[in-house]
Amino acid sequence: MKKRIISFMTAILLIVSAMACCTAETAPELPTYTDEATGIRFVIPEGWEQQPLSQERQFLKMKMLPPGDSSKSIMFGYQDAWAQVPAATLTASGIKTRKDLDAIYMQPDMLAGASGADAKDIVFEEHGGYTFGVFTITNTQYGITLKMTVATTCINGYLIMFQLISDGDNEALKPALDAVLDSFVWDAEIPD
Repeated sequence: MKKRIISFMTAILLIVSAMACCTAETAPELPTYTDEATGIRFVIPEGWEQQPLSQERQFLKMKMLPPGDSSKSIMFGYQDAWAQVPAATLTASGIKTRKDLDAIYMQPDMLAGASGADAKDIVFEEHGGYTFGVFTITNTQYGITLKMTVATTCINGYLIMFQLISDGDNEALKPALDAVLDSFVWDAEIPD
């Protein structure tokens, strides 16, 4: 009797295992962008494509576009802010380490001053284990109004920025930006 129960249970386990293997749906793997200089990586949202930048830029490293619409983009960039700030300014500000710079940069007033956003409009969001200051600004040039939703953080003195730019409703595109931010990883050793 005991052997029959074990045989029966084994048969059920084999059937369930076989069904799980045959019916399990796996999500397609999304393309990933990896910055060669830093090792920073993140996914490119489904259907979006990486496009070359129109010119060589120091801060911006890549851009991606949604399918069939070049009026919208997400751009990614970074710079070593620690290396950009004169030592005398750091000392006068009481900034002794790269981590000190991170804490000061991620204050609403500092982000507002650096970006032109209103400090009350900056929200802090957690994505992939990192805190990003997120805000939207509107700019009109040459009769064209663009909205730019910026997600920025400072990691060990490096300013990291993603910019979602469109001529319309950025809220509809925010899930694509959130997917990028949620997948953001910088697991290489970050210099002190």
